[in-house]
Amino acid sequence: MGAGEFTGLIASRAAAYLIFGAVGGWSTQVLEGSLEKLELYDEIDDETGLYNARHLLQQTDLERARAKRYSTLFSLVTLELPSAPLSAMRARSRRAVLRDLGRLLREGARNVDHVVHVHDGTTHRLVAILPETAGEGAEVFRGRFEERVVGFLRDRGAVIDGAAASSSSLTFPGDDEALDALRADFQRIDAGQHR
Repeated sequence: MGAGEFTGLIASRAAAYLIFGAVGGWSTQVLEGSLEKLELYDEIDDETGLYNARHLLQQTDLERARAKRYSTLFSLVTLELPSAPLSAMRARSRRAVLRDLGRLLREGARNVDHVVHVHDGTTHRLVAILPETAGEGAEVFRGRFEERVVGFLRDRGAVIDGAAASSSSLTFPGDDEALDALRADFQRIDAGQHR
């Protein structure tokens, strides 16, 4: 048959496979690096589209530094809800309710406010970071926030007993220890979510 007829074809295929392998290996490394960077800077909660624990840590650091530098203040409002009423829903319905809740809270917040959601397995925790808001304003917001969230969930079939939902507010400066305790809790949650 003669090797001359196939030598060119074999050489061109071998070169194509080598080039394809090199380009494929390089693009895989670039993709892995991009995914690792995305995971490192991820600040969005997948369930609601709100911010996550990592964002709370970064934003409270920023607000605390700003409050110290400019002698201002900020408040946080927390709302804890049991998972059971939402867990009892079908998965598709639960995802839709959480997504709609996130949209409702994003649209209802001021541009400077940050709303965070974390789910630690037994509890859904919502935290609103309210820059330039004193304790009295945070208390007013707390009542409305709890009423709005619990009412929204009730209207969608996730009935939460009034005693099961708990909310609180804290203001910096003043509630420094409570803020540190909240941050420590969220650092633990963030470490569990982003190993």
